[in-house]
Amino acid sequence: MQSVVDAVEKVCGELPMPRHVTGEHVRAAVRALVVHSPESWPTGQLCRSDHTPYPCRLLRPA
Repeated sequence: MQSVVDAVEKVCGELPMPRHVTGEHVRAAVRALVVHSPESWPTGQLCRSDHTPYPCRLLRPA
């Protein structure tokens, strides 16, 4: 997991971040994206975490 965070920090390192956003926030966001990624099933793309149709509730726009 740390290598994923390192890769994100390498890509986003130059982006200005609000002061209240910490490394912990970034790690939680990356974990959510990894856990809720699509997985191919015979019925179509499903969320890896809860097996609902992808994109799941976490990734749908509000």
